[in-house]
Amino acid sequence: MAVRQAIEAAGASLRDLPPYSPDFNPIEMAFAKLKAALRAAEARTIPDLWQAIADALRRFTPQECANYLAAARYDATRMEKARRNRWERVAALSSAARVGSGVR
Repeated sequence: MAVRQAIEAAGASLRDLPPYSPDFNPIEMAFAKLKAALRAAEARTIPDLWQAIADALRRFTPQECANYLAAARYDATRMEKARRNRWERVAALSSAARVGSGVR
């Protein structure tokens, strides 16, 4: 309680984090599928394990990955817009650097 009072006395607020839940973490959902596929493959050698991993990863469709994000309440539209904006900024900076250096 003393920590909360000290934080609030400084004009800040203390926020409790929600309890962790693998249900809200898309990587946990994907790893569960990956681990199940690897167990089912019963690979017993390193080359067989690598092949089982490659085969399992091919089972992940783009739509399924989007569904993992949606189930975890990630806003895919916002994420896509942020990704596009980030690449546009990178392209603009790269273009400006080429122009400034005289490289075309």
